[in-house]
Amino acid sequence: MTCFRCCSKNEGGQTILQGKTYLYLIPAVMAAILVACYPFDLFNRIFVLPPERQTVREEEVLQTVARIKDNVTIGSTKQEVAALFGDRYVLVDDQGDLENGCDEFWLYRFFTEEDYQSSVPDHVIDQEGIRSGKVGAAFFIGWKDERVYLYTIAYLQGPNRNLHVYSNVNGTRAEEILNPDGSMAPVD
Repeated sequence: MTCFRCCSKNEGGQTILQGKTYLYLIPAVMAAILVACYPFDLFNRIFVLPPERQTVREEEVLQTVARIKDNVTIGSTKQEVAALFGDRYVLVDDQGDLENGCDEFWLYRFFTEEDYQSSVPDHVIDQEGIRSGKVGAAFFIGWKDERVYLYTIAYLQGPNRNLHVYSNVNGTRAEEILNPDGSMAPVD
């Protein structure tokens, strides 16, 4: 009697695997051994940026944010912004949600993982993407008569990795922390 279709008895009555079916078991056994032998933080060491790389990336994000704040003003032209940040922006369809007098919207996503797709519309802050590190910073621009009318920057900063939202609307600048529940808090 055999235990599975892949098994049979030899002349000595021992159960043996037929053909090369046993080859399918080798990867499963190896995976079980690897899981048992490696520490539980293996996933983080392989798939999460090491702390020194996170620090470098955070510095790059903060440098980009500073570059935006220093160089983009209300009234800057599309050509000036494109000269600073290139033409890799998303032309945003606000679906009529934004009633702020703008003619057009652009969205730049900086330090974004390759093939990342946001689960929210482009005119909504991608909290999940930014908090997970799949997006380093999001720079949203509202245009009126071919000039910057307003803009916001969303990015992580600080030891608690708070989601900061910096806005410049009609020359009024503000920076707040966007909490996971959607509420806003002042920056300390």
